[in-house]
Amino acid sequence: GQGSFAKVFLARQKALAGRLVALKVTHRPTREAERLARLQHTNIVPVYSVHDAAPAQVICMPYLGEVTVADLVRAYRAGRPARADRSRKTNGTRATRQP
Repeated sequence: GQGSFAKVFLARQKALAGRLVALKVTHRPTREAERLARLQHTNIVPVYSVHDAAPAQVICMPYLGEVTVADLVRAYRAGRPARADRSRKTNGTRATRQP
């Protein structure tokens, strides 16, 4: 995907079990990763790592599923619910998670 300030890529992190991750690449380095790292909430995506390689900054975050915002908008306009996202479950790494 692409926004005003960054592009987001789906990648496979081979070093850690080949898990799918989202890589947010920007040429305008920000403090976004630092701010996100301070927040712990189930509705906030955690940051796995940050890589500064001038002139780009790459933020690595978990890939949470197959449903995109565009999918939700299309479903809403069609008057039907979007299909459930099977892979939305977290991996239990959030510190605030209670059993």
